[in-house]
Amino acid sequence: MSAPSGGPAPAGPPLSGAAGGQATREQYDAAEGYCRMLGHAVRFAYCRTGTRALPCARIADCWFERIPIEEFLRRHYTPQELGAIFAPRPGKLESILEIVQGVTARRGTS
Repeated sequence: MSAPSGGPAPAGPPLSGAAGGQATREQYDAAEGYCRMLGHAVRFAYCRTGTRALPCARIADCWFERIPIEEFLRRHYTPQELGAIFAPRPGKLESILEIVQGVTARRGTS
């Protein structure tokens, strides 16, 4: 297996599904993989919950070699949630400008 850019190769063989065929959102939570954004290993639970209670936008890129991630996402998330997960993120400049506008607006109302 080749190493993903920016990190070590995934550890171990692909993971199998939940025992007894009972697929849950939590079934892979204990699995560990390398996070290219953070630069260290994290559990799948961290990627699945993210900061918005939705998975990280890079979840498919990071986990496709270890679990059937596309099937997992289709099974556990609505099309609307998938749209939110994979929606293009604003650029850094746009994010900074939104923060500045928010601070300016709050100062104007004080």
